[in-house]
Parts: sequence; structure tokens; C-alpha cells
Amino acid sequence: MNDSIKSNQLKAIGVLGLFVLAFWGLFIAHVALNALPYASIRLPLNHVVNTSNLMPEGWGFFTRSPREDRLLLYQRQNSSWTSAALPPLGQPHFAMGWDRAPRTQGVELAILLTAPKTQLTWSSCQVEPRHCLERVKRSRIRLKNRSPMPTLCGEVGVVKQPPIPWAWRNATQPVVMPSQVTRLGIEC
Repeated sequence: MNDSIKSNQLKAIGVLGLFVLAFWGLFIAHVALNALPYASIRLPLNHVVNTSNLMPEGWGFFTRSPREDRLLLYQRQNSSWTSAALPPLGQPHFAMGWDRAPRTQGVELAILLTAPKTQLTWSSCQVEPRHCLERVKRSRIRLKNRSPMPTLCGEVGVVKQPPIPWAWRNATQPVVMPSQVTRLGIEC
């Protein structure tokens, strides 16, 4: 008797699992097909269920352009420029990604750069960005970092640099992409 109850429970769990799998499979298929400009496949209820209302960004939410400029952060310490970027999320002291503290640094920088009266002067740089940060004058604007746990304080250098193209991956000499640099004075 106990075995038949367990057997029925396992069957019910299996059927439920199949329904959940089918639902998410159809949902993902609808999102994918609505993101395409032309699709030769028509799914059932495609005219009724408009998934672009549920997920208007389509796959854009999950992807970024690999050619997008990177923002590199440097902080002046002991008369030299050192990286101010927080380490990757997958490190043990960030609980292997459970502690999301490094993700806040991008938001913190965006708030500082888009603050009212922030007119940054970007300088072109053809060499290692740290050398250019030495030559660039600091912005006269003093920014106030209102973050509850600030990571960017004092003399900060911001570098906009495109990524190294994949075609140059086997270059024998170090590749330095042209960049734009600016210096900020940030009060915490």
C-alpha cells in the first residue's frame, strides 16, 4: 500500500515537472520568435500572447555589445595610480558571488558622472592610461559621493577604453588601445 502511494506521488511530481518544463519552453520560444524580425515558425497562441509586452527588451536584457568601451577606475595612492576596481564576484571573500558589493561600484560611478554640473573634460591618450593620468589636470569640480558604502574617494582617474579586438589575441607585443582619460576629486 505504501509503495502504491509513493508510486502515485512520483508520477504526480513527474507530470507536474513536465508541465513546468513545457510552460517555460513555450515561453522562451515565444520570446525568441518575437525578437526575430521574420520567423517562418508560428507557435500556437502567438497572436493571443504578446510576449513583447511581458519582455519588451527581448534578449537585450541579457547581452551587451562586446565592442562597448570599458570604464577603468584608478585611484591615486602614494604618488602612483593603482586600480580602484573591486575584484570579481567569484572570489571567496564575496561568498562566491552571493555578496553583491562589487556590483555597486558601477552604479556609484554612474551617479557621480551624471551628477548635475558634472562637465567632464576627457583627454585623448595613445599610451598606457596611467601615464596619461599623470599629465592630465584634475577637474576643478569636487564631487560629493553620497553612497552609503563609498568605494571611490579622493583622487580618482576614469579611463574609457575599447576592448582589445579578438583578432589581436595572439599579438606578441602588449596591445594598448587608445583611450580617453579624466581625473576627478571625490569627497566622501
